[in-house]
Amino acid sequence: MTNENDDLSITSCDRCPRMVAFGNILLDISVELKDGKILHDFDLKPDDQREVPADKLAALVSVAVETIQTLPDEMTGTCMCLISGDKRSLNANIGASLHFKKEFVSSRWCQSKIGVCKSAAHTNIDEDVRIFYIEGYFVPEKFHICTYIYEQYCKGTANLLVTNLNASYILEEFTTEMRFLVEHADLVFGNLAEFIALAQIYNCADVDALARVLIKPYRKHNRNKILIATDGCRSVRLYYGAGSKFVAECYPVPVIQGNLVIDTTGAGDSFVAGFLYKFMNDESPTLVDCIRYGCKVAGKVIRQVGCNLPSSVPSSPSIAPSAKEGIIP
Repeated sequence: MTNENDDLSITSCDRCPRMVAFGNILLDISVELKDGKILHDFDLKPDDQREVPADKLAALVSVAVETIQTLPDEMTGTCMCLISGDKRSLNANIGASLHFKKEFVSSRWCQSKIGVCKSAAHTNIDEDVRIFYIEGYFVPEKFHICTYIYEQYCKGTANLLVTNLNASYILEEFTTEMRFLVEHADLVFGNLAEFIALAQIYNCADVDALARVLIKPYRKHNRNKILIATDGCRSVRLYYGAGSKFVAECYPVPVIQGNLVIDTTGAGDSFVAGFLYKFMNDESPTLVDCIRYGCKVAGKVIRQVGCNLPSSVPSSPSIAPSAKEGIIP
């Protein structure tokens, strides 16, 4: 395994946010299913995620639970999580998040929080590095905000743009927008099914070929472009490099007994959270350190209902890579 410490140096003023995330605020309602009747009645898949119209989601909620939460004016977005063993069907309407405005991001107040810091705490402002995280779910109706964030905070700076593919339907319905994000991002997260869908968009035979296509044009100084593809309980695929440099590695996921898995809702997001926490907070983490911590956090979250982080995260067994390194022709 290659130690890429120079890629993982994150420094920041204590007065500044080290990471700014853009996504949709949703109220999760999780219901464990006794059978597949609701999935069948609403034409849903047992292991899927999608956005649905508000009226369909309201009908789904009213059937799945006894009461439904309502708010005046715009409703908080809602995600209905239907749990079938180790699978989950996620069905969301983003509600008030649809009305998030670019004017807020460009406002003086927001600029004072996430803009360039003029604090005397900076001895060399060029060394300050922050992460701007944009999830794929944020793209519909708000892509103009995504491009503004990139142009304002990431382009031509040491700041890192991070994105998450989130769902195949996002890639299929917002292909141009997602291509922009994955091509400009320094880190791209997603599950294997999403990366396969992305490979088809790029007319690539497989995910390895897609990774080469995305990594070859990357030219950020002293950094690698990083792609992380999770595959449930099976493995995590890691790709990184820049220009002619290309490395592909595969790591097994630590085994968790099936009877301990309660709810896989949020497994991908909790993996990303763990990865980025290690990425940002250790002095010299390796990419495998970040993957290991991501697996550790996700492994704890799926042992309980809902995407809730417990008070402590136990140690996990070490994982070794199956690596293949090559040069892009």
